[in-house]
Amino acid sequence: QIRAMAANTGDEFNLCWTMVGDGVATIIASFFGSPWGMTVFIGHGAFKAMGAQVGYSAMTGVAFIIVCWSGLSSVVLSIFPAEVLNPIILYVGLVVCVEALEITPPRHWPAFCVALVPGFFNW
Repeated sequence: QIRAMAANTGDEFNLCWTMVGDGVATIIASFFGSPWGMTVFIGHGAFKAMGAQVGYSAMTGVAFIIVCWSGLSSVVLSIFPAEVLNPIILYVGLVVCVEALEITPPRHWPAFCVALVPGFFNW
């Protein structure tokens, strides 16, 4: 999906190398206890419009390391409780869903909507 969004902005990436890079980074992150995929960023078009390049991804990684290893995440969560952050995450998720529907053939929309149901009930 994110590769297709990048293609919509004129950037074609090799699917094989994209998946290999994502897999290797996820394996490395798992050694540090992360259960999530690490390299694919959502919002490629917005980043490109801002003029971001590879340095943006590198600085994001550095910022995550600083926040996680320094204990700043606890400070952030004490200032901004989860109840404040959840609507922001929901908004970002809905924006991603809109972008996904733009590249998804209409015949797959019902399956897409059904896939959202567990997330809404869990929220």
